[in-house]
Amino acid sequence: MSGNATASTGRAGAINANLVRNWWIVSLRGLLAIAFGIVALAFQLGMRLGKAKQRVAPVRAS
Repeated sequence: MSGNATASTGRAGAINANLVRNWWIVSLRGLLAIAFGIVALAFQLGMRLGKAKQRVAPVRAS
């Protein structure tokens, strides 16, 4: 059983070493996800405001 624990720890250590070397990739992915979310929300809000502007008829002076 100790052999399995050592193999598991070795794999986790290798993954951690890769994360330590490539931390900026993980950060970049997170920043891109946040930017995508902001763009998606802005686009959705713009679509709603655009539809609202189309519904309101301009008031004509008689």
